[in-house]
Amino acid sequence: MRIDDSQRHAVLCAVQRVLSDQFAGQKFDVTAQVHEADCGNMTLAHVGILSDMAREDRLVLSHLAQALVQACGIDVHLHPMRDVRLLHPDPRDTVPEEISQYELVLQRFIRENWARLMVEAEAYRARRLAEAKRPRAVCFDLVGALLEPLDLSGDTAANNTAFRMSQQGAGLWEAAYAAGLPIAIFANLTEDHLALALAILPAKPAVVVLNGADGRGQPEQTFLAQIVSALRIPRDRILCVGTPATDDLAAARAFGMQTCFAHDALTRLSDLDPDQIGSAR
Repeated sequence: MRIDDSQRHAVLCAVQRVLSDQFAGQKFDVTAQVHEADCGNMTLAHVGILSDMAREDRLVLSHLAQALVQACGIDVHLHPMRDVRLLHPDPRDTVPEEISQYELVLQRFIRENWARLMVEAEAYRARRLAEAKRPRAVCFDLVGALLEPLDLSGDTAANNTAFRMSQQGAGLWEAAYAAGLPIAIFANLTEDHLALALAILPAKPAVVVLNGADGRGQPEQTFLAQIVSALRIPRDRILCVGTPATDDLAAARAFGMQTCFAHDALTRLSDLDPDQIGSAR
């Protein structure tokens, strides 16, 4: 759409009215850049919509921008709100016929597509919320979540017990590895048994924390803090996986970590996209 410089303000007013009517209470500033064209006429190069709206609501505006491109041949860009002077349309301004058509196109697009845009905006909010809670590391209870004891002598005493990777543990390890998550483990084992247990794992974990033997360990807050410090990841972005047989999850939850039992962890880890995890770091 070609306009001369005298019509430029009217175009901006038209955009301002549509946005103000549709998004009551929101702040907008509409600006335009022009450049010289043939015969000295002015061509609207782009309309910039500056808004203090939340990111998910700006997604709706981006759809409006695309409609302008298709309907009017105008390149539209969205910008974050800065220290700007809001444009207030003057009711005395005359609006050329082609500008009125431009405004009608905007209004019609909003009317016909508003429900769909709101659904998409809500889906965007849900994705952002999920991303905000997406774990960036996983911490396993070594014996229980990953390994199972193998009684070699018929005696259940700890000194006569070896380990093997459980089917559940193999699935959890593979899912965490596929998701690109750093893996930390904690265990209530003697150092000798810990060495045997670690040798069974498919690869070396990023972090290993020994919390004592025979249930006598350091305070839970201490060994959990060691895990957070070693991973260098916020505690609320670490998923701690345990079993109902241990009480470590209660401590992890109180410490601010995400928690779940091993049988639920496989579903959570399998749903993670490694590209999204990397982008969230």
